[in-house]
Amino acid sequence: MCFTEDKYLDNKIGLLKKVHLFSDLRVDLLEEIAGKLQETHFKRDEVIFRKGEQGKELYMIVAGKVRVHNHAHTFSVFGEGRIFGEYAIIDTGFRSATVTVLEDVHLLTLSRNEFNKIIANNQEVILGILRILTRQIREKDTLETRLAIRNKEIYEQNKEIALQKRAIELSNERLKAINKEKNHIINIVAHDLRNPLTSAQSVSSMLAQQNEGLDEDQIEGLKLISRSLKRMDEMVTRILDISKLERVGNPLCKELINLNEVFKEVLNEFSEIAARKEIEIHFESVIYHVPADIDMLKHIIENLLSNSIKFSPRKKNIYISIEEQKKDIVFQIKDEGPGISKTDKKKLFKKFQKLAAKPTEGETTTGLGLSIVKKYTDMLGGKVWCKSKEGKGATFYVSLPKLKTDK
Repeated sequence: MCFTEDKYLDNKIGLLKKVHLFSDLRVDLLEEIAGKLQETHFKRDEVIFRKGEQGKELYMIVAGKVRVHNHAHTFSVFGEGRIFGEYAIIDTGFRSATVTVLEDVHLLTLSRNEFNKIIANNQEVILGILRILTRQIREKDTLETRLAIRNKEIYEQNKEIALQKRAIELSNERLKAINKEKNHIINIVAHDLRNPLTSAQSVSSMLAQQNEGLDEDQIEGLKLISRSLKRMDEMVTRILDISKLERVGNPLCKELINLNEVFKEVLNEFSEIAARKEIEIHFESVIYHVPADIDMLKHIIENLLSNSIKFSPRKKNIYISIEEQKKDIVFQIKDEGPGISKTDKKKLFKKFQKLAAKPTEGETTTGLGLSIVKKYTDMLGGKVWCKSKEGKGATFYVSLPKLKTDK
């Protein structure tokens, strides 16, 4: 900022208006104060005043820069047009920080002694400053009142949040207790159902083998009973599976398993079901071993294969293959069913989610199978996913980590 002779006074008054104490004073009063301003210069790295010194002057920067600091810590950097130390002209207190020159600085200063002379001869200046100070006090009081109200609101909100949190904790505790009791009841009911089911299946199987003297309708009726009992047994198994999944701390019993043998065992169990629908299952027999829980692994394969058969029309094919990748063993089960829509893909692997596609011959489905697959695969450290287009079948993939070997 450069003061020309014409603008010399105007520029001084412009700076004085930035001083809070003078911001509402009349121009004639500001002109009087401007007449008392002194020009001074400081070189780079010079100290204008130090922390702890008694304040005696107000400073206005015409050009250059200063640093307001406490030792190495900088509070602010002031440049052209900035004001500092203004309350020193009405207060005999001590400086709260040190001010050091960063760039050669040109200052206008007003000392407390000169200001005292002004106010001694002009009460209007005193009244103007009092009005400004009064307004600042009122603004501060208003701000403090608002702050107090806001603090009270925050306190009440925090109390409400604490109460809600406690209510949620109590609800969670009740839900855990209810869930534990539910699992206990499910286990009792499911196990109590399994015993008579097993007996009924044995009797049904025996009658089917000793069918002499039975006509064709009676034999077909026995087969229907056997199928119905098997479906009931499958549903009980699913219920027990979900209950098992929801129990915390259930340890895994991992062992090195021949994946090829597990597939052969499961395929043997499903051969009759597939034959009834004239579905041909193609399995590429390749020997791979994975560390896994045998029961979990069987359930994964059984659920995926069961779904493929249920949703495949008659006289279609199911393709099963296993391959080794860098860190995993991946097997896939591919069918020629109706496929899975984009909407249904979002529901996959969630509990009790029945898809738009229906089993092709009225087979039962609980909507639990894929959720069990997902849970067991996660517990074994693997991944499961599906690729499908509507009308073009579905392929389910399961990757399981290989046995880690020391190099």
